[in-house]
Amino acid sequence: DIFFFLLMRRWALAGIAVLFCILFAASAAFAAEDVSPFDGVTDKEVIQNGLYELQQAFEKNTDETVVNVAGVPLTPKAVEVLNSKFNSKTEEVDFTNCRLRAATLKPLLIGLGNRSPNLKKLNLSDNWLVNNAVRDIVEALKNFPKLTVLNVSYNHFNTGGAKILLDGLVNSPALEELVFWGGWDEKLDAGGGKVIGERLRNV
Repeated sequence: DIFFFLLMRRWALAGIAVLFCILFAASAAFAAEDVSPFDGVTDKEVIQNGLYELQQAFEKNTDETVVNVAGVPLTPKAVEVLNSKFNSKTEEVDFTNCRLRAATLKPLLIGLGNRSPNLKKLNLSDNWLVNNAVRDIVEALKNFPKLTVLNVSYNHFNTGGAKILLDGLVNSPALEELVFWGGWDEKLDAGGGKVIGERLRNV
């Protein structure tokens, strides 16, 4: 009887182990199919790094070809999380009023360029981009051969930045539309807007 009891106990333990392995494999497979950019980010980090608004924006994005985070302040940590969201299906991104500046724009464009070669629309309007940031935009254009629309309205680059941008458009042969509303606004100064307008009228 004791021998039979020990044998049954061993079989029961073996069965539990097998069941655990099956459940673990199933959960891993499920996780692999639906990986969130926020996996591994604690609630404390979400609050401390201002990621809550970014998480809310992701939940509203139902079109896998579009990443719209307009109005979300993009801190360095938010940019790191956002870069994991881009993929080869991404065709349109909207960074309107995300408080982007050169320090956050460069890593954002690098991540986007590495993951989204099929990008067609890039909206960088209403940010804090100056001439140095324009150089980063120009450099990034090389990674977006299918880009057709670029929006740089309401930023802070001047005549020099406008010239840098226009000279760099050679890196984006597919570009059909350059949006620069605000050329006569206090943000994109009159000089920069005038340079862009005159150059485009002479094309």
